Amino acid sequence: MNNNNNITPPQPIEGFHTVEMMREIREKLSEKYWQRNNILKQDMEGLRKKYNFNFANKTNS
Repeated sequence: MNNNNNITPPQPIEGFHTVEMMREIREKLSEKYWQRNNILKQDMEGLRKKYNFNFANKTNS
């Protein structure tokens, strides 16, 4: 009989620090987009087209 209640959760990977990784990503993005709204808007539009995101309630601001 297979009992799925005894599944062990994944263990952390030694040497892999997710918080540090997220801080590095956030720092790189803030350097790229700080006071450069036009670049941010262009990149976001490119991602919307690439992944076919359509917003039903899109508003122009």
